[in-house]
Amino acid sequence: MGDGPRRYSFHPLEKRGLLLGLDAAQLLTLTAGLAAALVVGDAVPGPGGVAVATCLLGAATCGALWPKGGRPLVTWFPSAAGWLTRRAHGPAISREPLGGGALKPAGLDLIELPAEPGQSPLGVIRDRRSGTWAAVMPVRGRSFSLLDPEQQIQRLDAWRTVLAALARPESRVKRVQWVERSAPYGGDRLGDGLRMPTACEQTGWRAQASYAELVAGVAPRTQTHEVWIALSVDASRGRLGHSRRPGEEVRRELRLLEGQLCHADLRPGPPLGLSRLQSVLAGLHRTRGPGSLIRRATPPWPMASDETWSAFRTDESWHATYWIAEWPRIEVTPDFLTPLLIGGGRRTVSVTMAAVPADRAMREVRSARTADLADSELRERAGFLPSARRVKEADGVTRRESELAEGHAEFRFSGYVTVSAPDKDGLDAASAEAEHAAQEAHVELRRLFGRQAEAFAWTLPLARGLA
Repeated sequence: MGDGPRRYSFHPLEKRGLLLGLDAAQLLTLTAGLAAALVVGDAVPGPGGVAVATCLLGAATCGALWPKGGRPLVTWFPSAAGWLTRRAHGPAISREPLGGGALKPAGLDLIELPAEPGQSPLGVIRDRRSGTWAAVMPVRGRSFSLLDPEQQIQRLDAWRTVLAALARPESRVKRVQWVERSAPYGGDRLGDGLRMPTACEQTGWRAQASYAELVAGVAPRTQTHEVWIALSVDASRGRLGHSRRPGEEVRRELRLLEGQLCHADLRPGPPLGLSRLQSVLAGLHRTRGPGSLIRRATPPWPMASDETWSAFRTDESWHATYWIAEWPRIEVTPDFLTPLLIGGGRRTVSVTMAAVPADRAMREVRSARTADLADSELRERAGFLPSARRVKEADGVTRRESELAEGHAEFRFSGYVTVSAPDKDGLDAASAEAEHAAQEAHVELRRLFGRQAEAFAWTLPLARGLA
C-alpha cells in the first residue's frame, strides 16, 4: 500500500450473457435473422434470393452486435418503442396554465404522519409500485476534499459502518439514496447587508469598495450545495408483521440512521415534514433560484412537462439525465467525485443503494464464478482469446467472494447525474461541462436517451433508480 494516500478502484460492470457473452435479445435477433435468411434463400431461386438472404443475415448481425452508445442496437428497441408510444399521445406541455393538476411520477403519494411526543410531523413518500414508504433527511458535513488523507479514510470507514448497520439481518430498510444538489448561489444574496458609505462617511470606504469588488467577481462562480438522504422501508405486511405499521418502521429506522450519521461526524437535520419535502421536490425541477428558496405554496411536481428523445422539460426548465455506466477502473483517491459534485451550473448527483442478503450474495457470486469458468472454456474451444476486460470482471468476482467471506455486506448501487438549465442552449452547455467533469472523475456517463422522464425521477429523493 505504501505511505501514500489509500486508493480505490471498481471492477468493470459485469456483462454476462446466455452464450458467449450474448444475451437473450441478441441471440433471438441472430436466430430470427438466420431463420429468415434460410426461408428467403429457399423460396427465392437464383442470385436474387442469395442477395436478399445475405442482406437479412447482415441486418440481424448488425442489430445484435453493432454497438451504439455502449449498447447493441437491438437493446435500443424497448426504449425507442416506449418513447414513441408516449409521444403518440402528444406533448404534455402547454402555453396556457393547466387546470389544477400536476404531473407526478406514477405510483407516488405524499402523505404526512402526525406528530409524536418529542417529534415533528413527518413527510412520507408512499410508493405503491415497490410497496415502500420513504422519508428524507437533510445532511451536512465538513468539506471532504479539504481533509487530510487520514481523516478522509476515517470518514469512509465511518460511512461503511453506517451502511453495515442498514444491511443488518433484521433491518426493514429496502433502499437508501443520497442526493447532492448544486446550484448558483446568487450574486444579489452575497451582497446582502453590505451598505456602501456615503460621501460624508470616508472611514471604511476603501475596505467596503474592495469587498464589493470581490463579491462581484466571485458571485458568478459561487455555488450552494444541499445533500439529502432518502430512506425507504418495505411496507409489505409479510416483512413488517401484524404488530407494526409502516410509519413506525420509518421513524424507527430514521432514528437509528440519525445516530449512525452523528457517529460518522455528519450533521443530520430533522426529517422533512410534508411542506418542506414538497419544497425540496419543487426546487429540484425548477431553475429559478436555489432549491431551498422555493415558496411553500409551490406544488412539488411540475405543472406541465414534455419529454424529448434526449431531454426532459418541466415548466420553464430543461433537464438531461445520465447514468454512471462505469465507475473508476483505475486507482483513485477517496474524493474522486469532486469534479462532478462541485461543478458549475445546476447539477444533481444521486446514488441509490440496496443491501443484498448475505446468503443471496454468496449464491450470486458463486453462480457468477461458475458462469465465468464455463464461458471461458467455451470461448477457448471456439478459438476466442480472453480479453483484458473479462479478466478484470473475473478478478472482481473473486474479490467480491473474498469480501463476503470476510463478513462484509454487499450493496447493489446505481448512480445518476441530472444537469438543468433554463433553456435548451444552456442545457447543451451544461451537459458538455458535466461530461468533461465526468472524465476528470474517471467515470463514464451515458445519456439515457428515450427514458429522460423516468430517469429524471431517479435523481429526486424518492429512493428510486434500482430494478
